[in-house]
Amino acid sequence: MLELKIPRENANDDTVLVTSIKVQNGQLLKTDDIIFEFETSKASIEFGAPSDGYVYLTNMTEGQQIPVDTIIGELHACLLYTSPSPRDS
Repeated sequence: MLELKIPRENANDDTVLVTSIKVQNGQLLKTDDIIFEFETSKASIEFGAPSDGYVYLTNMTEGQQIPVDTIIGELHACLLYTSPSPRDS
C-alpha cells in the first residue's frame, strides 16, 4: 500500500487547490493514470498514479484547498493473474 500525498510543487505554496478528481474509489489504475488535477500559484498539475493498483481517496473534494503533504488516499497493489500459454503445458 502506498500513501498518496499532496506534493510540494512550489516552495512558496503551503496549499493547493483541487480542481478535478478523475477516479472513483476502488478503481483499478495503471502507472501514470491521472488521479486528480490541482493548481498552485504558478501552475496546473496532473497527479498520476505512481504504480498499478486500486485507488482509495479520502479527505479530498473538488474545489478544496488542501495543505501540502496531506495524505489524501491510498493506492493498493494488485496482483494480475495471467493464464499459462498453451506451450507451457
